[in-house]
Amino acid sequence: MCINTRVMFKFSVLSTFILTFCLGVSAQYKEEDLSLSIREINEKYYKGTNFYVGVAPGSSYLSPANKEKLAFVTDEFKYITSSAFKQTYVYPEPNAPWNDKEYKEWIELARKNGMVIRAHGPVSPQVSQWAKGLDHTAEEMLSVMTTFMTRQAKDIQANRDVVLWMDVVNETVATSEMEGARYKRGEWFGPMEKNVFWQNPWLIIGIDEKSGIPIYILKAFELANKYAPDVKKVLNNQRDPSDDLVWDKLKYTIKYLRSIGERVDGIGWQAHVSLGWENDPEKVEGLKRQIEWAHANNLEFHITELDVICPVDKWKTDRQAQAKTIGTICDIAMSYVGKGMATINFWDIIDGSRNLSGNNNKYFGGIFPDHDIEKHRNDPVYLAIKRAMLKHAPSLSTQSVKR
Repeated sequence: MCINTRVMFKFSVLSTFILTFCLGVSAQYKEEDLSLSIREINEKYYKGTNFYVGVAPGSSYLSPANKEKLAFVTDEFKYITSSAFKQTYVYPEPNAPWNDKEYKEWIELARKNGMVIRAHGPVSPQVSQWAKGLDHTAEEMLSVMTTFMTRQAKDIQANRDVVLWMDVVNETVATSEMEGARYKRGEWFGPMEKNVFWQNPWLIIGIDEKSGIPIYILKAFELANKYAPDVKKVLNNQRDPSDDLVWDKLKYTIKYLRSIGERVDGIGWQAHVSLGWENDPEKVEGLKRQIEWAHANNLEFHITELDVICPVDKWKTDRQAQAKTIGTICDIAMSYVGKGMATINFWDIIDGSRNLSGNNNKYFGGIFPDHDIEKHRNDPVYLAIKRAMLKHAPSLSTQSVKR
């Protein structure tokens, strides 16, 4: 062994020891474990658990100019979430041509690469411009929703070998962010004026008199179960899991749906969390409480949109702080694998700014700080995800991984 080789070997061993001691990596880990991709860890150590860690690549990843970025997705993840199923894309208004081109591309790509999909095309505030506003009748809204959900569900059922889950409804209850507007926290979220970016116009269809639940929710699950009977159904929720006013309403909805014979398999949490989320004990306990409730009620729990909302001066620089936030959430969630935890989806592959509400940008920390992914294989956020996976891997003690 030459001097340089011995030095590099000693440095590697020392680095592994430091990583083990300082960052909580179990001594049972193989030295090479952290060099595995997220997908390799998922496939080797979580086989048979129905637990997946994935990401939501946008339509730009399908561009020929982005072959390298797409290759990263297929190499690094076994699970993807596609938003190409949304009403605003596939059926924006009455008698519009059905636009299934993009979601069929994702289905074929997943099939070719041995991946699975959660179809993110819920009846939700992610609506077309036509659907927004207060000027449509209940009959018009119900007709568009019925066509949309029926055809989407049929396509999902036809591709059930790849599409394992579908989000049926999303963001049904107003959160604290909507206080002072037309809808208060804990109320059913509904339509607003045409120019308001974020709204849920499906509430125009009406409220079921017996249950007090919006008809669109009941109808969406009825159609999804009728036309995609072999695909798991997820009711997706937003924001803080410690907010029991909001979450209890979702739990009531799930219980009622099941009482009338509608299948609900999982509940989702859109985890767009603020930097330092882990420092609030109520939020931490709230997440544990919701996962445990899902488990107790024979429901899967899905973290559907995980990224970190960062201050302007930290969104590209303080990766250690982002790693602490994301690592804590992963650590909590993965401790419930086999007990209700099903998937973790990262909404952003890279850091960036996004205009979510139509009038302001927010800054989000993703898995990597920029598109130069190979340069960032030792990025703190990326490593934090893999550490959590290795820490909680149910078969780690009985398997070894060779590269």
